[in-house]
Amino acid sequence: WSRGVEVDWSKALPRSGGEPEVLVDLPTYAFQRQRYWLEAPSGGRLSGVVDPVDAEFWETVEREDVEGLADTLGIADASALAEVVPALSSWRRERQQRNVVEGWRYRVVWRQAEAVSGAGGVLSGRWLLVVPASGECGQWVERVRAWVEAAGAEVVVVSLAADEVEQ
Repeated sequence: WSRGVEVDWSKALPRSGGEPEVLVDLPTYAFQRQRYWLEAPSGGRLSGVVDPVDAEFWETVEREDVEGLADTLGIADASALAEVVPALSSWRRERQQRNVVEGWRYRVVWRQAEAVSGAGGVLSGRWLLVVPASGECGQWVERVRAWVEAAGAEVVVVSLAADEVEQ
C-alpha cells in the first residue's frame, strides 16, 4: 500500500448488502496530540487571579508603586509603605514561581480501599504482600489481603524480619 498498490478491502472487510458486517470505531488516540513539555506562562505573568480588585492590588504591588498602593488603600502618608511594598512584591513573585514549579511536580494520591473498590476497580494477577515477621500489623495485613482477594487478585504473603530488610 505504501508504494501505491491498490488494496482489496473486500478480503479484509467482507460486505453484505454493501455495508461491512461489523463496524468498528477507529482508535483516535493517535490524533489526540498532547504536549508533555512545560510551558512558560504567557506574557511573563501568572494567571489565576479572577477578582478585579485583587488583580489591581497585586498589579500595584508588583510594580512597586508605593503612591498607587497608598491611594488604593486610602493611606495619606505613602512613606509608611516604602519598606513594605518592595518586600511584598518580592514575596509575591516568589510565591508565583513556587506555585508554577509545584504544578509541574508529579503527585501520588492515596485513596481508601473502600473508595477504590466502590469505583468498580478490578485487580488481576498475583500481588505480593510483604509483612513484618514480628506479627505486628496483623489486622491491617488481613484487611488488605481480604480486599485485594475480593477485588480478584491472588495474594502471596511474604514475611520479613527487620534485619532482612536492606536499608
